[in-house]
Amino acid sequence: AEGTVRYQYFRVDPGFTEDKWVKMAEVLPGNRAVVHHILVFARPPGSRDSDRAGDRAGDGAGGGEYLVGYVPGLRARPYPQGMAKLVPAGSKLVFQVHYMSVGSPQQDLSRLGLVFADPDEVDHVVVTTKASTGRRLRIPPRDGNFRTEAMTHAAPQDVRLLALMPHMHLRGKSFRYEARFPDGRREVLLDVPRYDFNWQTAYVLAEPKTLPAGTRVHCVAHFDNSEHNLNNPDPDAEVGWGDQSWHEMMIGYFDVAVPLRGEAKSAGRDSQPEAAGRANDPQAAGRAALALERFDQNKDGKLSRSEVPVRLRRLFQRLDTNGDGSLDADELGRELERLP
Repeated sequence: AEGTVRYQYFRVDPGFTEDKWVKMAEVLPGNRAVVHHILVFARPPGSRDSDRAGDRAGDGAGGGEYLVGYVPGLRARPYPQGMAKLVPAGSKLVFQVHYMSVGSPQQDLSRLGLVFADPDEVDHVVVTTKASTGRRLRIPPRDGNFRTEAMTHAAPQDVRLLALMPHMHLRGKSFRYEARFPDGRREVLLDVPRYDFNWQTAYVLAEPKTLPAGTRVHCVAHFDNSEHNLNNPDPDAEVGWGDQSWHEMMIGYFDVAVPLRGEAKSAGRDSQPEAAGRANDPQAAGRAALALERFDQNKDGKLSRSEVPVRLRRLFQRLDTNGDGSLDADELGRELERLP
């Protein structure tokens, strides 16, 4: 009935005996009076056994891949034709639910809906990634225009930008995304001059935008920690990173679609020829793309043995058939396709 409710984690086994491609997902809160937000992660078999499967801080704990979320103002939309998220066979679904007390005991039963795509029709795997300050965020007291920034690693290959989802809390003031292309050009992708914590949403591009290999996404956010911000819980407090609304976050989430078979068309160019040896099985290629997104720490488009968790190094040795100590997207997809 009262007090702060820590994030709750609910683990569900959907019983998927085969890989699932999700072209649309929606979370519906069962009790909107107390449900602040919900995030759903797909945790593949072999991931670290933790219920904190990728919390809002974006630390990726538990090895979960972000699937879908609910925040005020967010509406479900299908991905473009041929694009979907991959949920590997045997995955568990982990629901992170943030509840707010309202003065009386409450009950909730929230729901997840999934629309599946035909695997033969999928040529891009959709991945949610981010630029974030992480826990280094510190906002001084009474600062009405505190600026902070974050930037991604360079994209290891051409990708298609689908949507952008800025996230801050009650002191959030503005948020801007900018593409920094490998040739030195810059382009504003999204500018939100008046961020509203009570109406968070995904800004979906009318048409997917190609970001060529080497592109970085740079995010700049401003916070209002002054007394002029009527939503501010305490202008005299130094504010750091945290889960609750009176803490803060700075995360520039965005969805990109990664080509599976070298079929992606870059803006203004014809379809690229199929890469030699690239996996033709979309499940294997999708798993390869997810593995690179999760473990490729220096974002060079390859996995080295040191980047792979200890629990997976035996599998790495099995896949590294040429013994060069690394796996690129083509080699990884090809070898995963051969696994039983």
